[in-house]
Amino acid sequence: MYTPQAVDDMAVSLKESGQHVAATGFLEDADVVLIEGETRLRGARLAGLKTLRVEIKHKPNSERELYKRARAANVERRDQTPLDDAVKWKELLARNVFDSQAALAQELGIKGGESTVSRTLGLASLPQPVVLALSEHPTLLTFQMLNAVRAYWDA
Repeated sequence: MYTPQAVDDMAVSLKESGQHVAATGFLEDADVVLIEGETRLRGARLAGLKTLRVEIKHKPNSERELYKRARAANVERRDQTPLDDAVKWKELLARNVFDSQAALAQELGIKGGESTVSRTLGLASLPQPVVLALSEHPTLLTFQMLNAVRAYWDA
């Protein structure tokens, strides 16, 4: 999620310290398409920077492969939250990028398989204002806390 606070913090960091880590992307026609680095891009724009360093990779073979690369980078940095997964997985399943929850779980190597995917997808039922409020408090973005908020909201 690209919260206003995260983008503001990135803008300040980029302006004060410069860019330490390149975003990654690929070329499509004459454009660069980001695989990961959206917060850095938004922060650079907010800071009025004219450039962003992007490491160019091979173009993914499919939207599924693009998502897997982006998610792997976020998980590696520990930026991926269960709420991020819930929102994106719901979208990917709705667009048939993955045929089923089981296929998504298998392809991404999710511990707990389809059951974990199903429980995570339940978080996507939270109303947008609640999601935005939660996203401003990273310490609340654990699965256990999000699930408790969802159960409370559903009640």
